[in-house]
Formats: sequence, structure tokens, C-alpha cells
Amino acid sequence: MVSDKPCVPECDEDPLDTFWALGWRSVDLESPVADKITAAALPKEVRLLLDHRRSMTATLAGYWQGDITARVLVSDHTAQPDRLQRFTTLVRASDALPVALAALSVHLPAIGPDVGGRLMTTSIPFGRLLLDAGIAFTAEPLGFFAMTADRRLAALGGITEGKVLFGRIVRLIAANHVSLGGAVEILPRY
Repeated sequence: MVSDKPCVPECDEDPLDTFWALGWRSVDLESPVADKITAAALPKEVRLLLDHRRSMTATLAGYWQGDITARVLVSDHTAQPDRLQRFTTLVRASDALPVALAALSVHLPAIGPDVGGRLMTTSIPFGRLLLDAGIAFTAEPLGFFAMTADRRLAALGGITEGKVLFGRIVRLIAANHVSLGGAVEILPRY
């Protein structure tokens, strides 16, 4: 397993702030509260889905035994032209069941103009887009958290309000050790 330390984001920006900004502030809702926890505090099945260095897209495709696609809720690079902020719901392609909520902050020069341009306009999940482009990467967990689904999270995840959710904050690193950005990933079901 990767880490048993509480999360201490080490990115140039806190990906959790990106998640809240894209997911809640953009629609004028109050941000929910997340409690930082250790990997050891994650339920066993959740830990298998979160405590690793692989692409979340590939991990979810294996777990749910099928293709995963992205419903892009927000995609913006106007605030910082060299950085794309993307907020998505990852869903099973077979039945559109929400399996993850994700917020990305991607450094566009690190992935190149072709991949960056596609990322701004596609429903292909980030991990699969990089794989298709031949860009190997790891998702280094910086920490884990638990939170209770508010009305907005419940609607996005297709779950009941009040359900305890688990997530992770990761730094995305290319095989050549270049930082691609950061992400926050939350599992509405497991």
C-alpha cells in the first residue's frame, strides 16, 4: 500500500480546493467538509480502489468490468491559460452509473497541445486519453479523506444524501518524472 500518513498536499495548489471551486463555488453552493484520514482507515474494498498509483480510469474499468466514460461538468482554462481545470462524473459506459467524481488540474504544456486540445473537448476520461496518446503516468496519492454526501454530491453520484464517501488526492506524474498536475477523486459507490 502507498501511505498511512494523513494527507498533506504538496502540489503548487491544493487539488481539494480545485474540486470545491469547480464543483460547488461555480454553482454557488457551500463546500462540503472532508475529514482527512489514513489509508489504513479506509474500508478494505475502498482501499483497493484508492490506495494505489495507477490510473483511476483503468482501476474503475477493471473493478466495474467495463468501459468508463466521463460526463464533463466543467472544463476551463481561462483563469490560467497553461492549466486546465476539469470537473467530471465518471460513469460506466454500459448504463451511465456514476462510479467516481473527479476534479483535475492539468498543466497543459506537460501533455502537449494535441492531447491538451482533446482533453478540453472530449468525454474520454483523462487516464484513458493519456494511455491512448502513449503517455505513461502514475497517480501518487498524497492523502485520503471521508465525507458525507450533501445534496449536490448525492445528485452527481446517484446516491442517497448522507452516505459516507471516500476519496483521494493525487499528484499526476509522467513516466519522465514531469508533473502533469493533480486530481481529487471521490467514490460514490464501491
